[in-house]
Amino acid sequence: MHLDPPNEAQAFSERTHTAQINPSQSLECQLLLACSRTAPPQDFIERLLGKQQWSQQQPADQQLTVPREGSKIDWELLLRLAAKHRILPLLNRHAKDYFVGIATKSWMRRLENRVQANTERCHRLAAEIVNIQQELANLGIDSIAFKGTVLAEYIYGDIGLRQGWDIDLLIRQKQAADAIELFSRMGYRIAKRYDQAVDLVHNETGIPVDLHWGLVPKYFPYQEKADLIFERSVRWQTGCGEVSMMCDEDLAAVLCLQIAKDAWERRQRIPYFFKIVDLAEFIQHTSNRDKDSLDWDSLDWNRVRKRAADHGWLGILELAIGSSAYWLGVRIPEEQEILRSKSPVSEGLIEQLGLGVFSDTDEVVARGPSMWLELQRRWRQGLFFMRIRERHSDKLRYLASAVYHGIPEVLLGNYRNRSLAQAARTENKSGEAKR
Repeated sequence: MHLDPPNEAQAFSERTHTAQINPSQSLECQLLLACSRTAPPQDFIERLLGKQQWSQQQPADQQLTVPREGSKIDWELLLRLAAKHRILPLLNRHAKDYFVGIATKSWMRRLENRVQANTERCHRLAAEIVNIQQELANLGIDSIAFKGTVLAEYIYGDIGLRQGWDIDLLIRQKQAADAIELFSRMGYRIAKRYDQAVDLVHNETGIPVDLHWGLVPKYFPYQEKADLIFERSVRWQTGCGEVSMMCDEDLAAVLCLQIAKDAWERRQRIPYFFKIVDLAEFIQHTSNRDKDSLDWDSLDWNRVRKRAADHGWLGILELAIGSSAYWLGVRIPEEQEILRSKSPVSEGLIEQLGLGVFSDTDEVVARGPSMWLELQRRWRQGLFFMRIRERHSDKLRYLASAVYHGIPEVLLGNYRNRSLAQAARTENKSGEAKR
């Protein structure tokens, strides 16, 4: 069976309309935010749906606003927004509790069908992760699974509550060539190359694998030695078998990095809300769990903050944690408070990044590839990260790294991926001629 990639988010991203949706006026956006948690505020959802009356005074810390009287829900917009932000499973979970009798049966059925397809896909991805890690281990190649279905099972407790897209694996750089050769024997082909990763796609099933030997590009202002991550890695039992994954401290860093990296790549806007949801659920999970029940160290956010400060990515950490608090009201435990009061690094950026949360387009997809646009994007990226670098020495190092690694990657990356695309087209034509 060929595993077709989910296309709801991409289809929504490719729309040409670019109007921003103001969450203070849109009932759909408020409802989406409320449904973006595994345990949302029940009273608030019921009030949004008109099942309860609004009180005279709203809680002071409530970020969402009371919808205007007579507001009606645009169910199609709600569905499209949830698809774009990849939180359909959470919306479906709460739809069963709150939307019955309000949304149409056909709408509920469409939502359920999409979520069911996602669950089936996630199970296939989870099984393939176990299979790949076993094949790599047989050759003595270490690997760590992160994000994806492993994250879904760990922090959501249900593989189907997070939309699955691909498989992300981290390997050691010195073993990259051997790993890629193994993937080729397993039926995978290289779809795209980066400076510290390759995108692979299985020729028959269509399963995509992102194989990393670095968590971010070299010109990104964060580098962590993979050997240290492997030393701290843990074994964890999933529904499909045992996998190797990151410890909580490294996972916290990755989740924060993903939010900043996505904003960095897409015109300093947050394109997909699910990564903020991931961080919020992770904070909640590590705060509430019985730490004695798992065989690894408990997460100490103060230690994470010190590590971030020592390595110059404190601004990234504060930006991500601040976004989680701003949008979903989730904060780390008070005894581990890491955010500085009135942080100059993140305070002015959170609202700016949030302008894209309810955008009707993905700027990168909509504008298409172009060398000039790519250089413009890199320039904006540089300015963005200069704002969240807290030390002058870090700013200088980032500028040097961006020039040394970034410009060659723009030039060589485009050429390299055009060559791969041309090779794929030639291979397809050859196959058609044989048939």
